[in-house]
Amino acid sequence: MATDVYFGICPNVPADFKTGSPTITISGGVATFSTAQTDDLMGIGAVIDYDVDNKITYISGKNSTLEWTVINGDGTTPSNVTTVTVNSISHPFTSLSTANSGVSSLMGGTDLVSLNLQLNLVGYCRQDTYNSDYSNVYFSFKSDSTHRIKVYTPYNTSTQCNFNHRVINHGIWDDTKYRIISGATINEGPIIGIREDPLGLSVYLDIEAVQMYWVPSLNINCHLIHIDGCPNSTVNVTKCIGRILAPTQSHIRRTFVYIRAQSGRAITDSVYNIYNNVVTMSTNAGAYYLTPFRFANPGLANLNSYENTFINFYTPAISDNTPNDNIWDVRNNVFLYTSIGPNSYVGLGGLTWNNNIWRETDTGKSGDIQTSQTDAQLFTSATGNVWIWDFLPKEGSDLIDVGDRLADLTPDVSGDIDNSPGLRPWGVGWDVGALENQTPSDNLVLINRRRHTVSSGF
Repeated sequence: MATDVYFGICPNVPADFKTGSPTITISGGVATFSTAQTDDLMGIGAVIDYDVDNKITYISGKNSTLEWTVINGDGTTPSNVTTVTVNSISHPFTSLSTANSGVSSLMGGTDLVSLNLQLNLVGYCRQDTYNSDYSNVYFSFKSDSTHRIKVYTPYNTSTQCNFNHRVINHGIWDDTKYRIISGATINEGPIIGIREDPLGLSVYLDIEAVQMYWVPSLNINCHLIHIDGCPNSTVNVTKCIGRILAPTQSHIRRTFVYIRAQSGRAITDSVYNIYNNVVTMSTNAGAYYLTPFRFANPGLANLNSYENTFINFYTPAISDNTPNDNIWDVRNNVFLYTSIGPNSYVGLGGLTWNNNIWRETDTGKSGDIQTSQTDAQLFTSATGNVWIWDFLPKEGSDLIDVGDRLADLTPDVSGDIDNSPGLRPWGVGWDVGALENQTPSDNLVLINRRRHTVSSGF
């Protein structure tokens, strides 16, 4: 079984956020502090510098604010020590890009399979500074189904951290939580991507509960997630909030997930699972190629898109220029302000398409749910800036109880963007989109929920 290693990422992280002047005792991979560690940045991936010779270990779990489990960067258990000084507690990286380039030296290489490691990159945000992670990252770690790369935010205050660092806010962007923002000028670049380098490399990547925003300064092609080759791979993108600034020119490609195979690369027998995400374009710009999903020359890959909410995309929901090669399963998604209707997909081969919501006069595909409701009738609040919409289905909305039952899938899709697995269905059926309406009081998501006005720029 692979050993999990954890490395924290926190923009503008303090050099030391330990509470008090504690000593530490480590026995069998359990670290006991003399003083409870209560800082909101304390959690899995934090690095502890201790003893007179500056030993280093990383937090891998929480038993209490006094007792935490620890592991070394290479997956070994730290040696036992008794009542030694803690010099500092911090996070080892300030951005996903510095983690991508620096973590191999801590693990002892980039081949997770031969190292028998599972890599966890854990995002935090300091609650009094709200700094952003400005990254553009391609992962090329060798991985497989049991030796994965995971990028996520922690939430469990019993077993992971002191503070819930996930957005529990009905799909509304939250400046006070970890977020990755890019204003780079790299054409076709992603915020997070995988690349087949060397040829034949397989990559298994999970991205969960991360906020991503692309705000390019030029009219360039850009993508939140970019898969560039990598055969026999699996990418899971779940419970994320994505924002893309619309271009001012036509023929500019901007997508949520862009999958291509060029320069000898291939994505044969790969699977992409896209569940429970909210992704918005800043405006319906009337430009071409603003698509949630785009395939370019890939061949023989599977994409499963379930329970997502897409707002302000302009051209087809799916664009695929290799018809009949790929297999698509697209169910229970919301596509609003998509200027061209669902018949305008390009080149779809094997396709399951059911119970996707559109608000267009287009006749649509079999299994569509065409709605004439306004935004205010679909969501609890849908006025002003689309980035601060509340995407919870409103009582009486056409989104409620009409979706396919999607239980027993991997990754688990039975929760929603705000909640733990098992929420769906709350009523008699599954709601369409990234959130499940919870009547009468919406009590599950009010825990740790913040309502605020999002800043207009960064």
